[in-house]
Amino acid sequence: MPNLPEPDAPAITSQTSDALAAQAPQVAQVVTDAVASVPQITENVNAQLTAAREGVLAQPGGDQVIAALDNAAVEANYAFGPTADLIGQALGAAAAGATPRNHYRRRGRGFGPGGVSRSSFSLHERK
Repeated sequence: MPNLPEPDAPAITSQTSDALAAQAPQVAQVVTDAVASVPQITENVNAQLTAAREGVLAQPGGDQVIAALDNAAVEANYAFGPTADLIGQALGAAAAGATPRNHYRRRGRGFGPGGVSRSSFSLHERK
């Protein structure tokens, strides 16, 4: 198991926010929309996995297949869980940097007809 450092969540969040603020407003909007859609996508995938699991369990011998898959998942979690947790923390920090504060809180010139101007785009609250 590699010895990975703990992610510096505030630095990752700030760097992500700064990188998006330097992009064209349309690019930043696409990224923030993608990040905002992740919870719904995750919910949809979980629902599909639940339906697939139930479908397998309904088949003869399905309980044995699910038991084997569950055992494999436990082993994978044991092997990769700590690393996956660190990666998850880093991804969470990046997502936080890509989430607009107060949904594009007005700053400077405000909103324009073609979208959000850079001066109005507030991606992350600076401390």
